[in-house]
Amino acid sequence: MILFLSSSSKSLGIGNIKRCEYLRNELVKKRIKCFSYYEKKLNIKKIINLIEKKKIKNIIIDDYKYKEKHRKIFKELGCKIIQINYFNDNDKYIDLFINYLKKKTKKTRVINDISYAILKPYTKFNFKKKDTIMIYLSNVNLKDLKRIVLSISLNFKDIKIIVISNYKFNQIIKIKKYHPNVTFFRKKNNLNQYLNRCKILISGGGLISLEGLRYKVQNIVIYSNLFQNVNSQYLIKKKFISFRTKLENLDLKKLIQKINFLLKKPKKLKSIEKNSVKKTALILVKEMYLKNL
Repeated sequence: MILFLSSSSKSLGIGNIKRCEYLRNELVKKRIKCFSYYEKKLNIKKIINLIEKKKIKNIIIDDYKYKEKHRKIFKELGCKIIQINYFNDNDKYIDLFINYLKKKTKKTRVINDISYAILKPYTKFNFKKKDTIMIYLSNVNLKDLKRIVLSISLNFKDIKIIVISNYKFNQIIKIKKYHPNVTFFRKKNNLNQYLNRCKILISGGGLISLEGLRYKVQNIVIYSNLFQNVNSQYLIKKKFISFRTKLENLDLKKLIQKINFLLKKPKKLKSIEKNSVKKTALILVKEMYLKNL
């Protein structure tokens, strides 16, 4: 039995939970029993009870609130620990990291090939790309989101703009009224169809950036926290994204120029493994510490 520990927050978004869901689904297909525990507040006693009741032997953690002292408790209960995308911790209680940002050391076992990034399973579509800009900025406040959307809409009136947001419709209805080229959608589980259609993706630099690579999207990252900063630094260095800037330093004029340039002359970006989550699940099943599940 594998226990998944994760949660979401306004500052971090829902990428942690999504990664765990994608990986869990693939492991279940391979007849691995899994249980997910998603709560914002840490309740260590409740987790200990779960471990003992369900006889948990393996824990996959994708949550920054679990510290070394918590993993020590899990180890003392006889659990093996797999840590996903947690690049600030090197404690001795982690058995395996799955993190393309982390370097291997003699003391640390790491799967750091980006081909094993945990992403939503790839879906093939037949329809072709159009001059469409997709905006997915889950951590941006409403004021900044409106500022970005309005600027892009005014400068690209003949281009369809898709905005994926968790804000309520009545908060953005005025934008829609005066900017008919803008379409708003509440956050959806399956964004692959939109990624397949669009040429430009404006995101915070999380999971969606990697998912867009599989559909040959020109990705502009507007990062707003430490984790997006570190991730987008890696992605631009490896030529996976086209451009990055900090939200606080955002120059809308420069952003418009960059979008215009990429629409006319797309930047050549590297591709990424389309079935990465399946590869990750397979390697975990093959690992010795999972063979007794």
